[in-house]
Amino acid sequence: MSKKTWFWLILLLGIAIRCYGITAPLLDTQAWRQADTASMAANFVQHGFWPPFPQLNYDGPPPNYVELEFPLIPLLTALVWQVVGQYDIIARAIVIAFSGLTLGFIYRLGKELYDETSGLLAMVFFALNPLAIYYGRAVMPDAAMLFFMTAAAYYMVRWAKQAKDRDLILTAGSFALAGLAKLPALMMGAPLLVPFIRRYKLTVLRHRSVWLFLGIGLLPTFAYYYLAHLQAAHTVNQFVSGIITGQMNTSFFDYTYLRKTLVQMITMPLLLLALGAPLLRKTRIGNAFVWVWLAVLLAYTIIVCSRIQLNYYLLPLLPLLSVLAGATLGRFWGETPGIMSSVLIFGLCAHLAVQGLQFYYVPQYAYLPQAKLIEHYTQPADLLILDDAPPMTFYYSNRKGWRLLPAQQTPQAVEALRAQGAKLFVELPYATVQPVLQKYLTRHYTWVAQGSFFDLSRPKS
Repeated sequence: MSKKTWFWLILLLGIAIRCYGITAPLLDTQAWRQADTASMAANFVQHGFWPPFPQLNYDGPPPNYVELEFPLIPLLTALVWQVVGQYDIIARAIVIAFSGLTLGFIYRLGKELYDETSGLLAMVFFALNPLAIYYGRAVMPDAAMLFFMTAAAYYMVRWAKQAKDRDLILTAGSFALAGLAKLPALMMGAPLLVPFIRRYKLTVLRHRSVWLFLGIGLLPTFAYYYLAHLQAAHTVNQFVSGIITGQMNTSFFDYTYLRKTLVQMITMPLLLLALGAPLLRKTRIGNAFVWVWLAVLLAYTIIVCSRIQLNYYLLPLLPLLSVLAGATLGRFWGETPGIMSSVLIFGLCAHLAVQGLQFYYVPQYAYLPQAKLIEHYTQPADLLILDDAPPMTFYYSNRKGWRLLPAQQTPQAVEALRAQGAKLFVELPYATVQPVLQKYLTRHYTWVAQGSFFDLSRPKS
């Protein structure tokens, strides 16, 4: 078969794998983050697309702006929902489209840096990686971030060869969109500056192209996050600054978790093969670009990923590791032992993907019937109190309200929220109400057993 045929086969394989579970509700692994992302889209449909800042369904009545990344996937989802209706499968399909586009750009990046065979092999690694598979269909912003990061790297490699303004603008635009999609993408700035330094050396700061790249690439990102911070200044949902000042402002490092996650979700074949490429092969623009990118990823992994124990924070490693692993195999692809070993390695990668993801696709279905009953029982403007943090019930009941964590559960807290308009106190699946509050609610309000909630609008006489 021709290499063009192989490209389409690998691309279709990667997309097909990501379509597994596409009709499932957003109640599988990372249900909280997925429901939040979908809630942003629903709020755009309900409240309009301007200002383009995300709103969540908690904590309190709308508007409830939140300090988060630019809501690209929610905006795209909301635009389609306005035409065809609100279906989770639409949101998943948009994420899968971004992941499929990333596959294409990984091929193009591998081809530009090394050769076409290396690009095709890189595609296979990304197509079969468990982290890339699952989060290539989870309704979260990470798939968009990966796409724009990979596109920025590809267009910068092209600029390094030809210095065309078109490639420079595409690099800067992709870098800006990657940072807007999610802040960790800004670390790509270091390797993207390498071709400038390589071309201009000590006079790098005197050239218009460098300042054009920095202006287009950074100003939109900084402007958006500053405005998002101001918009959400009076809410409790300041997630970006909260992560920076909270989770990152700590000396806690969990390297045991990090090592386990790297082995399970990045996989050892990918890690080991990727490390071989800079030693075995030289890219068409020199290896400094690759070494700096690797150094930045190493620092990010040690400093960030060992503190924030969410495996999707490792996703930025995948584009470069896939390209380097493809380059290592591509070095021996023309030899029979190389082909045989590649088949074995890809078989191992597929096995590790199945093994690593065996529990990821199991939805927590218990939330769904309760949420639908609440939607039927209440009016659209009615507000809820949930007895725990997971917000999926808000999304699936199309309602808003508050979350009352166990440490906050007192009769006084419930009465204060009831005075602000709360109509139901909902006991979520897998959660437990504090005994004192449970006793108080049972004595004063009507219990609706079918939906596991107290109707605060129906006090007992």
